[in-house]
This record gives sequence, C-alpha cells and structure tokens, in this order.
Amino acid sequence: MEDWMKQNWTNDVYPFATSNITNKTLLMWHNKLKFVKWIMALSGTILIPCYIIGIFGNILLILTITKCKKFHTPSYILSANMAVSDIVLLLFGIVYLTVSAIMVENPIFNSGAYKIICKSTFFSLTASLVTSSQSFIAISLDRYKSLNFKKESKSPFQKRKILLTAIALTWILGIVFAFPIVFIVDINSKFPFMCDLRSVGRSNNLSMPISRLFLGFLTYPVPLIIVSCLYYRVIARIRTAVTALDNNHYIINQNHLRYRQVDATKIMILATTLFMINSLPLFVSWTIIALSKSSFVNLFLSNGNYIFTLIYGSFAWSVLNSMQNPIVFFIYNKRFRNAVINHFRQRNFSTSSRRAYKR
Repeated sequence: MEDWMKQNWTNDVYPFATSNITNKTLLMWHNKLKFVKWIMALSGTILIPCYIIGIFGNILLILTITKCKKFHTPSYILSANMAVSDIVLLLFGIVYLTVSAIMVENPIFNSGAYKIICKSTFFSLTASLVTSSQSFIAISLDRYKSLNFKKESKSPFQKRKILLTAIALTWILGIVFAFPIVFIVDINSKFPFMCDLRSVGRSNNLSMPISRLFLGFLTYPVPLIIVSCLYYRVIARIRTAVTALDNNHYIINQNHLRYRQVDATKIMILATTLFMINSLPLFVSWTIIALSKSSFVNLFLSNGNYIFTLIYGSFAWSVLNSMQNPIVFFIYNKRFRNAVINHFRQRNFSTSSRRAYKR
C-alpha cells in the first residue's frame, strides 16, 4: 500500500512523505488502520443489506401512496417526498461505506478523486438529511392546520401550488444548508483513508467550527423545537375533543374523516419522534467535533478507538433513520398495510392471468 500511495498521492496527503517520522508513530498509524479496516468490514456487512432493504421499503411506500387515491393527502404526499430523500440518503450511505472499505483495504483512487468523492458524498448525505427534517416540519404544520375540531379548518397544503412549493422548499433548503459541507469535508494528511471534517479555515480561523455548529443547529434543534410546539398543540386539541365526546358536548363521530386524521397524526408523531431520537447521537457527535476545534481524524488519532466508534456509529445510525418510515407505516397504519397487501395481490393476480391467457 505504501508503494502505491507514493506513486498516486501528493505529498500534502501522504503520511510517510516526511523522513522524520518515528517508528512509534508508524506503529500507531498501522494499528489505527487495522482497527478502521475491522470497523468498515463489520459495518459494511451489517449496514449495506439494511440500506438496500430501506431503499426497497421507501420505493414501496412511494408506489403505495401514488397509486392509492385515499393516500393523496398533503401529509402522505410529503411523506412520499421524504421517502425520495431517504432513498438518496441510503444510496450515498452505501457509496460511502463501499468507498471507505476500498480505501482502507486497497486504495484505487488518487488524492484528488477521493477528495471529490468525500465532498460529493457528504454533501448528498447532508442535503438528504436536512430535506427529511424540513419535511417533518411541513407535515407537522399540515397536521396542526388540519386537526381543528371546533371549526372547519383546512391545511394550506391542500392547495396544489402551496404543496408543490413546500416540497420544492424542502429540497432547496437541503441543498443550501448542505453547501458548507463542500468546504468542511477534506482529507487529512495524517490519515488519508477516510473523509475528514476540517478543524479550521484555510486562514486558520474559526470559520469551520462556526459553520459546523450553525449547520448542526439548523438541522436538528430548530426543527425539533418547531415540530414539538406544533404537535403539542395538536395533542392538546385531540385530548380536548375526546373529553368533549365523553361529555356528549361534541359529537366527533359525525365526521369519520376526523378519526382518520387522528390516526394519521399518531403515525406522523411516532415517525417524527423516532427520527429525532435516532438523529440525536449524530447531533451530539457533530457538536463535539465543532466545539473541540479539532478534526474528526485528529480526534481519532489523539484519543482511543472509542472516539471513532462513537462518531462513525452515530453517522451510520442516522442513515438508518431513512428506513424507519416504511416500517412504521406498515406496522401501525392498518389502511396502509392493507393497501400494500392488496397491491401485491393485484399484481400476482394480473401476472397469473397473463400467464393463463398466453397458455
């Protein structure tokens, strides 16, 4: 590997370029590389099949929502939009795991190509994650405006133009918020086998830590606060309606659609809660790196292997967020589950009919 790196990597990212490197440093470097190889092999073996299952699950969610008219509501359409971003996230998660495993085992990319792969992969991962968080905000706003039992209240997203505008905004915000990643992600000369998050700007200023903190808060705490406030009001409305029903002051069952809205809202609250819980380790790791004024690689090299395990594990776990919605919808949403089952039955029936006709 060293001979290949001498020929294909520039001196600024080659750890053996300097002649004053000690045997102790060299031994530490090789031990770290051995540990990373083991983690990459283990995570790739476990996570890549999970990511592939998640991709098929989100495709199934999109097909079910688009083909069943009863799911042509703003919340479900926004969920389909989130499923698209989840597919992108899972695809690039597979790319990152595959490329990282190749780089630590037998590098086939030079420094320039690997840097481009790191930047594009992390940009896509961040954009998809931000798009999903913004989609949850839009869904919570739709639930807040729809569930009003005291008077007729319609969600603004029921208007096609507003709904399409909201979907476009989730992607625009995702791309805009992810743009700083292009400058944050780099390759560290001390350990050029994995993507790194730069510790300081090119002028040795604090622009990188500040950018990382700003991006982290826009991606997690801000959506969490907005969604929590909206769903708190929604839950309060549901409780008030149920109390009124018990006291015969308000006959909620006169409008069966309200029951469907309440059930759909419960599913959305559960999906949002799981997303926020699973994203918390990533936000904590991201904040630790920013506040430490150090890069990911430097933290890994200067501390124990547990640092790499915790931070890398939080990134991998956050990608698993993208496979939760199809599972939640299928388990807890009876209407969605029946629609999926009927869809497969109809496909099997049509396939059998075509075969019988050919005979």
